[in-house]
Amino acid sequence: MTLRGIVFGFVLAGMIGGILAGAIDALGAMGGVQPGLVLAGSMGFHVIFGAVAGLLAGLLFPFLPAGLTASRLLQRLAARLRPGSAVGLHDRCRTVAAVWLLLVIGGPGLALLTRGYRLVISRVQSPELAAVATAGLALLGLAGAAAISAPLHAGLARALEFVVRRRPQLTPLVHPTAHLVAVVIAAGAVAASLLGDERETMRALDLRPVISAVLVMGPTLLLGEMLSGPLSSVKPRRALMALGFLAFFAAAAAAAGLRAPAARSEIVERTGSGRLLVAALRAPFDADGDGFARVLGGGDCDDDDPAVNPAAVDVPANGVDEDCSGADAVPPPPAPPPPPPPTEPAGLGLAPPYNVVLVTIDSLRADHVGALGYERPTTPALDELALDSVVFEVAYSASAKTPTAIPAMLTGRYPSELWRDDAHFTTYSPRNVFLAETLGAAGYRTAGFPSHWYFDPRYGLGQGFAVWQPYMTERGRMEKQPTAETVVVAAVESLQNSPPDPERPFFVWLHLLDPHKDYIEHLDIPRFGGDPIDRYDHEIRYVDTWLAYLFDTLSRRADYHRTVVVVTSDHGEAFGEHGYRYHGFGLHEHQLRVPLIVRVPGLEPRRVLDPVGLIDLAPTLLDLAGVRPEEPERARMGLRGRTLLPLLGGFERPAQPIFAEMPRGPHNAEQFALRVGRLKLMYSATGDRWQLFDLVDDPLEKTDLAPGEPERLAEMRAALTRLRAGLDRRAPIPGTPPAPGAPLAPPPAAP
Repeated sequence: MTLRGIVFGFVLAGMIGGILAGAIDALGAMGGVQPGLVLAGSMGFHVIFGAVAGLLAGLLFPFLPAGLTASRLLQRLAARLRPGSAVGLHDRCRTVAAVWLLLVIGGPGLALLTRGYRLVISRVQSPELAAVATAGLALLGLAGAAAISAPLHAGLARALEFVVRRRPQLTPLVHPTAHLVAVVIAAGAVAASLLGDERETMRALDLRPVISAVLVMGPTLLLGEMLSGPLSSVKPRRALMALGFLAFFAAAAAAAGLRAPAARSEIVERTGSGRLLVAALRAPFDADGDGFARVLGGGDCDDDDPAVNPAAVDVPANGVDEDCSGADAVPPPPAPPPPPPPTEPAGLGLAPPYNVVLVTIDSLRADHVGALGYERPTTPALDELALDSVVFEVAYSASAKTPTAIPAMLTGRYPSELWRDDAHFTTYSPRNVFLAETLGAAGYRTAGFPSHWYFDPRYGLGQGFAVWQPYMTERGRMEKQPTAETVVVAAVESLQNSPPDPERPFFVWLHLLDPHKDYIEHLDIPRFGGDPIDRYDHEIRYVDTWLAYLFDTLSRRADYHRTVVVVTSDHGEAFGEHGYRYHGFGLHEHQLRVPLIVRVPGLEPRRVLDPVGLIDLAPTLLDLAGVRPEEPERARMGLRGRTLLPLLGGFERPAQPIFAEMPRGPHNAEQFALRVGRLKLMYSATGDRWQLFDLVDDPLEKTDLAPGEPERLAEMRAALTRLRAGLDRRAPIPGTPPAPGAPLAPPPAAP
């Protein structure tokens, strides 16, 4: 074999593997309107990857010892598993020992990998990065296994050989193939047990990049060696022409997949290794680091200006097309007359200030609450509270993950408007003004009882709380601990130490983590089944049990007639409805729709069908606290939300759009969504993808109207551009924001 033939053989084998890997990788993304282009694009990118992998393998192959080539290894494996008369007892015992060592080391190794994945994803919330980190952990595990396996292998083989030589009648028991079958059965049982314990993790773990790598490298290593000999006799020009044609068609297929917007979105969002390949190829061309590139369908129209990209805000009539839409935004029409002033509390028969108890339940979807129509008895205590409350049936969080949703709710401003750092678990600057700060300045006794290590004071979410008592364990264990009992008992003890005082009302916030994955089991709590969604409901019922204790404690207080109780959530939870699980990966309804139950003494219970946002909660609570809009502390908050008092009192409130966003972070591209009436617009920078849904006809967001209704899409995009242009957006501060009192850089100009 010549070097030329070796390189040609491995490159061709890599391309063959790429075709197979690309086809398999595209299977989960071919449910859209252009499955053929998705398949072509995926195969094209994988063929290019396979060619590069084959080229590297071909160049390295001549330096590989003859005994370590794929063909020789397979031959040796076959000889050991089907030993002939020439294979002695010593070699058979070594083979049997090696087979069982694979099980002994592989079982704990698999358990370590699943737990390592859970640890990583609990910190970064990124399946792709978690998969890469798990692969690195696997390499470390292989290195460690190699270090300890040699002495174990030698000792086990010698012991087995000693026993068989002492008792020759046991010789048939060291047949390698029989032991291999036994080990495969045992390994299947071990794997089934481990995967049963880690169902949520394994369902979330995207193994497609690993499968694609195996499908590319397997044929590359096996076929490459086989093709090297025949191709060594082919004329170089013919071989180059053949490979060139294949490379040309692969590039054309990849370009065709990316040129069509619908197919491009499927490739960069729903494939496994395909999206990683596209991201890797785009990265060198993203000169300004804004997450977009001009090439490969990245959508950027200026790779030298980070303020110009498809996710940027297009300032109207400034002569610059910031959002790469093809034209500068048109100035909005004259603003309509301002709405009438909101209903005053006194007009509703209310007499602020009231005590306020705010309960947020992590990851609680609105459609899993009994008071909102869920058929399972997950929330009997909450349902009873709803009978004496105003229930907002269509309430939206401002974001789909805790580090952006909770601060938005507690400040009344959208996540991108807050002073923050650029980490996934965002740290918030003291320059932001939180609800507890304003209430504390108004004379309130403030106490916070959240649960999660993210509520460590250094992250800045405890601003304004005189008592800040987060329940925390170390990272990786937090989601495995019950929290409702600890948090509710601590809050109840605090309330018992806070006697009624009309001059100094209290504001108490509880954040209960339990419905957040990993969906652990609790004693004496009804179970609904073994699937993830069943265990999720079990966690909700556990939280509700302790809410019953909290509500009972409040109802026994002498000042209950002056206590407002609010129950809501920071975001929802996904169970594969749109190709992902948990939360923080999209802005679909199951991620944003949350319960909002508000009990105000003196107000009649009612149902509100108008869509509202949790961004409106802070101004509402300030109204119920008697803090008027013109007071300096409230004005300093720069509230974006609008009070819900009219709706609480049974009056109408002018309709307003519902906006939600996930600013760009280290593990997610920028996303935002806008609901106006029955229409909902969604944008994801991952695939530069716009989607439009009619939530009345399509509440599950199954039918994207964007491709077929360009006029309605343009109207919604224009509305979104106007809304975002009016936000006081802040660029993240690299690193951790300064401590209180430290000087801050001047704020960046609003785009």
